[in-house]
Amino acid sequence: MLCNNAGINRRGNLLALTPEDWRLSFAINVDAMFHLCQAALPHMIAAGGGAIVNTASQWGLYPAPNHIAYNVTKAAVASFTQNLARDYAPQKIRVNAVCPGEIHTPMLEAGVKRAGRTIADLDRLVPFGRIGKPEEVAALVAFLASDEAAFMCGSLVEITGAQAVA
Repeated sequence: MLCNNAGINRRGNLLALTPEDWRLSFAINVDAMFHLCQAALPHMIAAGGGAIVNTASQWGLYPAPNHIAYNVTKAAVASFTQNLARDYAPQKIRVNAVCPGEIHTPMLEAGVKRAGRTIADLDRLVPFGRIGKPEEVAALVAFLASDEAAFMCGSLVEITGAQAVA
């Protein structure tokens, strides 16, 4: 089993980003996943199957304003996931992605603080009444990696508390 869960969020619209912001976003959010999958796949093929779970984002499916580097890289994770699933399903390698909305993480806390907002502000944007918890995403990853999800392959699973991109 391989779980690709790296991510950075360089904020800004296209004209606000530096080439370094763009390059670093791709290096961490996409290139690292490429290299890890390329290293793991031969072992999974030899073992007769396996599971890969990638962390995309709700914003990779429905872009949020002023986050172009993050949105585009997480859309690339979603597309990469579905492409890998199509290519390696015949070898019994299941590839899926989780697409979280707002999850209470240190990265989110830093962004909230920088924007002069609070977690309570975000909680009010989620129809479920609160933002997500890391352990809820971890439980979904564990499910997707388990035999319980034996027929799931190429899925992009949103975990958002019914929140639309804000």
